[in-house]
Amino acid sequence: MEGRVNDKGAVTESSDGSGRGPLGDRGGESPISAGTAHRGLLRLFFFVLIPLIIYAAFYDSNIDGALDLFHEGEALAPAAETLRDKLPFRDIYLQHGWGVNLLRTRLAFSLFGVSVAANRRLSNGDVSGYLVPVVWIVVYLLLYSLFRNKLWIIPTFVLLVFADVMINERHLLPFLSMTLLVAGRRATTASPSGKSYFDAVLPLGARRAVPSHQMLKSFNASIFFAGVLAAAMVFYSLDTGVYACAIGVAFILLSAVGDNACGRRFLRDEMVSYCLGALVGALPFLAYLIWRGILDDFILNCYLQLRFQKETWGIPLPPLSSLKGPFENSTARNRVIYVIIKWYYPMFVYACAVLALLPELIARKLNDDDTALLLCTLAGIIFYRSAAGRADEGHIMYALGPFWILNICFLERVVLFRKAIKRQRGGPDETPPLLLRFQSLCFSYLAFGFVVLGLVLYYYATCRNGGIVTRRFRLREWKESGLVGYSSLNIERAGGVHVPSEQAQEVEKVVAFITSHAKPDEPIFDFSNQGAYYFLADRTNPTPYCQIAYAAPASMQAEALRKLEDSPPALVLMREGEVHKPEEKTPLIYEWIMENYREAARVGPNIMLLRN
Repeated sequence: MEGRVNDKGAVTESSDGSGRGPLGDRGGESPISAGTAHRGLLRLFFFVLIPLIIYAAFYDSNIDGALDLFHEGEALAPAAETLRDKLPFRDIYLQHGWGVNLLRTRLAFSLFGVSVAANRRLSNGDVSGYLVPVVWIVVYLLLYSLFRNKLWIIPTFVLLVFADVMINERHLLPFLSMTLLVAGRRATTASPSGKSYFDAVLPLGARRAVPSHQMLKSFNASIFFAGVLAAAMVFYSLDTGVYACAIGVAFILLSAVGDNACGRRFLRDEMVSYCLGALVGALPFLAYLIWRGILDDFILNCYLQLRFQKETWGIPLPPLSSLKGPFENSTARNRVIYVIIKWYYPMFVYACAVLALLPELIARKLNDDDTALLLCTLAGIIFYRSAAGRADEGHIMYALGPFWILNICFLERVVLFRKAIKRQRGGPDETPPLLLRFQSLCFSYLAFGFVVLGLVLYYYATCRNGGIVTRRFRLREWKESGLVGYSSLNIERAGGVHVPSEQAQEVEKVVAFITSHAKPDEPIFDFSNQGAYYFLADRTNPTPYCQIAYAAPASMQAEALRKLEDSPPALVLMREGEVHKPEEKTPLIYEWIMENYREAARVGPNIMLLRN
C-alpha cells in the first residue's frame, strides 16, 4: 500500500517502508526528477529572467542634469576629505550615514575615477545609475515574498513605478531584510489551509508539509541574514538602519506572541538568530572603527545626528487648523486634498491596519495570511516617521513605499479571508465567534471597496509629478532634444557632466576664484551650504562639517569655531538668500566671519570673502 497524506497535510511513509510519496513511480518516470526540473525552470524564470528584465528596463546611464551643490556635496565633500587621509567621524561629521555620505562615493571613485560623473554613474538620485535597477529588483523580491498569489505583484509593482514614490539605494537593505523576515517566518508557520508555507524558501515548488516540531529549529538562516542586513544598514544610513532594526525586532516579537503555536522557546530562537545576525553584520564596521581608534567618535556622531535631527531639520506636519486659515492652495477642495488626504490619510490607514490586527494578536490567532499585513503595517508606521519629522515633498515620497504595498496587501488579505470562510463552512472552526465576526467586518468586500477608493483618492492627491516611469520619460525626451540650454561643466573634477549653462558659468567662475586665491594646501570655508565646492575646487575644509547647517546646535557651533580659529581659511564663501539661513542658525560663526573677513568679489548670488 502506498503512502498517504494525513489530515494535516504531512506525507506518511508507505506500508512497505519504501518511503515513496503518494505519487509513487509510474511507468518508470521519476516524479521527483520531473518536479525538480519544473521547480528549476520556475526559479530560473522568477529569480533570473524577471530580475534581468527589471535591470534592463530600469537602468539608465544618464549623468547630466543640474548640479545639486548641497545634496551632492554631502557625499562629494566627505569623500574628497578622505582622499587627504582624514578619518570619518573624527575629522568628518557625517549627517546621514557612513555609506550614503562616504563609502558609496569612494566606491564610485575607485570604479570610475574621481569626479561628479563617477558618483552619478553609480547612483544619480532615484532615476539613473547602476544601483537604481538593483533597488527595484529588491522591491520585486519583497513583493514576491509578501503575496501568496503572485499575480498581486503586477498591480503593486505598476502602482509603485507610477506613483509619486522615491525608492533609492537607502531602501535596498531594509527591503531585502524585510524579504528575509517574511521568508523566515513563513518557513516556520502554517497557512489556514493546513499546509506548510515554504513559498519563499522553496520558490514556487511543491509545498511540502512538514510537522511543526521539525520546522521550529533553533536557528533560522533567513532571520539571521535579515539581522545581518539591518545592522549593516545602520552603518550605511543611520536613520534608515534604525528603522530596519526596529521593524525586524517588532515583527519577530509580535508575530511570535500573536501565534499560539509559538512558545517562548520559538520567540527566543528567532530573536537570538536575528540578534546574532545583527552582530555579524556590524562586526566588519566595528572592527575598522576599533582599528582606527574612532569608535568613540562614531558613537558621538550617531548621538549628535539622532539627538539634533528634529530641531535642526524638522518641519512639522501642516496642522488641520490650516484649513481655517491662510493656505497656499486657496480653495477648500485643495485644502482638503493637500492637507487631510496627503498628510493624514496614511495615518488613518495605519490605524485601521492596527485595529484589524489587534484582536488577532490579543487572541493569539495570528496566522500566515497575516504575515504580510503585519510586516507592511510596521514598516509603514516606522518609515512614515521621516515624513512626520520633516514634512516636505521629498520626505513623504521617501516614506510612502510601504504605504502603497500595505494597501495591496490588505486587498489580498480580504480575498484570502473570504476564501478561508468558504472552505470552513460546515467544517470545524477554532476561531472564537466574536473574533470571527470582527474579522468578517474588517476583511469584507465593503472594506475592499473602501481601500480601492482610498487608493484612487490618494493617488490623485499625491501623484502630480508622476513616478519613476514619468520621470524617466521626461529624461529621455530631454536628452533626445539635444540638451537644449545645457553645457559641459569645464572643471576637471566634473568629469564632463552637462549642467544648465547659467549654472555652469557660475560654478566655473566661483571655482576659478577659489583656486586663484587659495593655495592647494590652504583651507577654505563654505558658509553657503554648497559643500560640493570643496570637491570641485580641491580644497580642504578646516571644520568637520561639509555643510554648516549641520552645526546649528551651540556645542557644534563652538567646535566649528575652534577649528576655524586654529586653522583660518584663506577664503570664505557665502550666498545671498541661502534657504537654510546660516547667519541665523549659526550666529557665532557668522559674527566671527564678519569680524575677520571682507567681501572681495561676487558671482551671481555667491559672495567671496578674503581675510582682512
